[in-house]
Amino acid sequence: MGTYAKFCAEVRQNGQWHLNEKEVFPFPKDAWQREKGDGREFWEYPFPSQSYSLFGFLAGIRNYSETAVLSEPRGLPEDTSDDAVDLLAPHSTIGHAFDLYGTSDEEAKPMTVADRVHEGSGDNYGYSWLSLAELIGFDYDQTFTDQREEPPEVTTYRVFLGEGYFAHIEALKRLGSPDDVRILFCFNG
Repeated sequence: MGTYAKFCAEVRQNGQWHLNEKEVFPFPKDAWQREKGDGREFWEYPFPSQSYSLFGFLAGIRNYSETAVLSEPRGLPEDTSDDAVDLLAPHSTIGHAFDLYGTSDEEAKPMTVADRVHEGSGDNYGYSWLSLAELIGFDYDQTFTDQREEPPEVTTYRVFLGEGYFAHIEALKRLGSPDDVRILFCFNG
């Protein structure tokens, strides 16, 4: 069974995080991937491909190449927008208790983002996030030995991650300042 990831981007405006809805991320040039994405050339979510290289680098998931890891999964921040939580943990509720007939049996109780993710995670795991500042602060020209290659091969992170990764980083830069843009994600499989 393969591992898949779900990504979204958020932008902070007036102190609040909002799910990005602008179609700014180029869809992969690969025809099979484009067919899965309904033919659009751009869409609102970053990193639409199943890439163990990317998963390993961002969060240490399926890190067969033994890359540096930007951050082990650290959960979603408590200031994550409701729309982003609903996208990444779609079965979560907003904190209402209901009886068998669907009517509220008590006052709505606020739930933390962590509670909502726990309730709605299903088979998803490895919830995490990275700021654009973290993504652009990494030295992609440094080398490492890719252990997935046979025999292991020395390469740069820039070559390893490929042009599609950097096209998405450039799209993230256009959304706002590095401290006001972040990606959120989780894994499945």
